[in-house]
Amino acid sequence: MIRPEATFGGSFAFAPHFNDASHFKMHFVDEGPRDGEVVLCLHGEPTWGYLFRNLIPVLSATHRVVVPDHVGFGRSETPATRSYWLQDHIDNLEKFVLALDLTDITLVMHDFGGPVGMGIAAGIRTASAGSSRPMARHRSVRSTCWSA
Repeated sequence: MIRPEATFGGSFAFAPHFNDASHFKMHFVDEGPRDGEVVLCLHGEPTWGYLFRNLIPVLSATHRVVVPDHVGFGRSETPATRSYWLQDHIDNLEKFVLALDLTDITLVMHDFGGPVGMGIAAGIRTASAGSSRPMARHRSVRSTCWSA
């Protein structure tokens, strides 16, 4: 786990936040207006939220930018007793999104963040109104791709 106070020479000077909705210490960045459209940036392997360090300031001028570190990455905990299967990451993200009450989400996904993000998007889009899956209710997700 990377120390929360580490800023890497000022290149990652965002306030650290932590959530334990999935019963581990999950780090995330939360920048921009709280009432702004939500942009949820999901990193791949072997990276962490630092990947989005140049994108966060640009988007947070007009959007709420939320960048979690998956369990085992970046500033999030790496519990030895946890499972790290794809479905576990999807479930962790779902609990995180619910805990922060994020709605009308635009996903920005890199590498492994793609299957994790699409996992929650698929759950929202395929679940019926009577579903027991909480993400299915009152949430919408858009995804975006870009190339350098």
